[in-house]
Order: sequence, then structure tokens, then C-alpha cells
Amino acid sequence: MMSHLSSKGFAFVGIFAALHATLYFMPFVLWRNWAVYLEPIEGIALGPWAGPLAAIIGSVVARLIKPDEFWMFGIIAEPLRVLSAGLLVRGKMEAESGNL
Repeated sequence: MMSHLSSKGFAFVGIFAALHATLYFMPFVLWRNWAVYLEPIEGIALGPWAGPLAAIIGSVVARLIKPDEFWMFGIIAEPLRVLSAGLLVRGKMEAESGNL
């Protein structure tokens, strides 16, 4: 669980949240924004608990600065995608180590 998140972990959450919010403002022709491509990286790098926290902080900050009619895709769906990527990687790592 996230009860033992170190100060380095909090720093990474802040860095990824800021990156997530910044990439939200860069439009992309085929998709809504570039933050969509950061989501699996957040889940892999930060894990299944700190990753969604960074995604939801970044999404909320970005939508507060520039609101849009598709707010639910950022506030709800983006952290869920980060969570699923983190859980998939964590499950694979635990299965290889024999702890699953």
C-alpha cells in the first residue's frame, strides 16, 4: 500500500503530476493530448498506487487551468489507465519472482 511512500516517492509523484498537466496542453491530431502516452509510463515507474495519484493530481490541475467538456476522461479514466498499467507490471514482476 502507499502508507510507506518516501520523500523521494512524493517528489516523483509531483514531477509526474506536473509532466502530466504540461502534456495536457499539447494537442495531438489523432488523440486528445500527449498526456495519454505518459500514462503507462506513470504506472510502470511509480507503481499501482503512486502512479494514479500523480495522474489524478495532474489531470485535476490541468482541467482547472483549461476546462473542457470531456472532463471525465481526465479525472476518471486517466488514473484508471495508470492503475491498470501499474497492476499489470506489478503482477508480472511478482509472478516472475514467485510471490504471486
